[in-house]
Amino acid sequence: MDKSFQLILGLLFVIPIVVPISVMADCDSPPAPMVDWFACDKSGAQLESADLKQAALKRTDLSSSNLSQSRIVGSDFGSANLHDANLSAAKADEARFVGANLTNANLENIQIRRSSFDRAILDGANLSHALANDASFYDAKFIAATLNQADFNNATLEQANLTNVKALKADFSNADLRSATLDNADFSDAVLVKTQLDNASLVGANFTGADLSGADLHNADITGAIFTNAILGNATWINRKRCRPASVGECL
Repeated sequence: MDKSFQLILGLLFVIPIVVPISVMADCDSPPAPMVDWFACDKSGAQLESADLKQAALKRTDLSSSNLSQSRIVGSDFGSANLHDANLSAAKADEARFVGANLTNANLENIQIRRSSFDRAILDGANLSHALANDASFYDAKFIAATLNQADFNNATLEQANLTNVKALKADFSNADLRSATLDNADFSDAVLVKTQLDNASLVGANFTGADLSGADLHNADITGAIFTNAILGNATWINRKRCRPASVGECL
């Protein structure tokens, strides 16, 4: 066999074949379960009530799109652009939004139980009445977001930034907010029973009427924080003191 031909044949087995993203993903496919829209441009798409269960949507541009009441259970939105998107009342349990941009997105009444939003950007987003039980928001940003009456029971928000958040009557029972930033946040009448707030920054935060029974606040910065009528029974205070069961408004 000719040596030059042998060399060319050998290179065919060594040089990897690169398939462009546009070839792997079918951006023209209609919305359907398990659709592959990886890195596609779907900005402004009208997908209300669409069934996109377990869809591949990593790096997809869905800015200003309408996904209200859609079914996106188990779908992957990793690093996707959902800026100004409407996901209100969507069913998104066990979905992945890792590193996604959801700035100013509407997530009111969304179901995101056991979903992952680690390092996601949710600045200015509306998560009022959201069901986020057992969801993960590690190192996520919620600056000036609205979380009124949302359910974050047992959620992970370690190192999350919740500066200027409105979380009136929200439920953060058993949630992990260690080393989180809650500066100037409003948690009036919120439920934070057994919530981990150790090493968190609570500068100027408002906990008026909130229930912090059994919460852990050791080493937290509470400079300027308001605890008027807050229930602090059995909470661990910033100096590791255990508050008496009848503590209200202050740690006795």
